[in-house]
Amino acid sequence: MVNNHNVKKEEELYEPMRLWLHEYLTSKYKTSEIITVDAYSERLDKVLNKYGIVNDTAIGVDIQIDVLGIVRNKKNSAVKLFFIEVKKNKSYAA
Repeated sequence: MVNNHNVKKEEELYEPMRLWLHEYLTSKYKTSEIITVDAYSERLDKVLNKYGIVNDTAIGVDIQIDVLGIVRNKKNSAVKLFFIEVKKNKSYAA
């Protein structure tokens, strides 16, 4: 299991988080198309454009999402977006 204690870089957490998000969205939105992607290297509008999604609010905004989930309704093509911002911080015992 990957956690903050056995990784050196934040990027090592992206794929496990992407897989978790994909599983979560697939179980929650059973009749929708699910796309999950490590999107940290590109602006949000460019990543969305790759999947045929144009969101006027995202155009030109300099934001990079670590892990992006896209849920597209197969009937009406409505889209829901899910963002995960990954941080590798020290854990503190309570």
